[in-house]
Amino acid sequence: MSKPARVIPLFGHEAYWRRSNEQIADAFWSLAVQAFARRFPELLAGLNPAEVDGLFRLRLLSGEVLTVAQAREEKVLRAYALGDPSRAGAMIREVWGPRGRAVIEAALADEATTRRRWQAKLSKKAVAARAEDDGNTLRVAD
Repeated sequence: MSKPARVIPLFGHEAYWRRSNEQIADAFWSLAVQAFARRFPELLAGLNPAEVDGLFRLRLLSGEVLTVAQAREEKVLRAYALGDPSRAGAMIREVWGPRGRAVIEAALADEATTRRRWQAKLSKKAVAARAEDDGNTLRVAD
């Protein structure tokens, strides 16, 4: 969930930002609970959505749920879990809103460029290895 690519489709539309902070925080909380449910399916088997939400809130506040990748979302999730969705929504708006979205999109573009360079480098190494293999094979003259 911490990957910007997962957040941009949800928060990437201008119309989305016309919603209230509480609605934005509700949508983000829903994403976090879904990610929690996917991460611990055996723990949550047989629980209804309200129980999953409660367990997530309890484990979040005790510090058991977050991974290193989710560390930057911790403040937003804690604010929501403590009953302040307006504050959580304002923080989301600041990070992923139109200004923050430009930063995230620039980071994604940089990541894509780096990935393309890395793949090009790997393909050059593969071509060189094949050329070397071709040079090492014995050729029998007919």
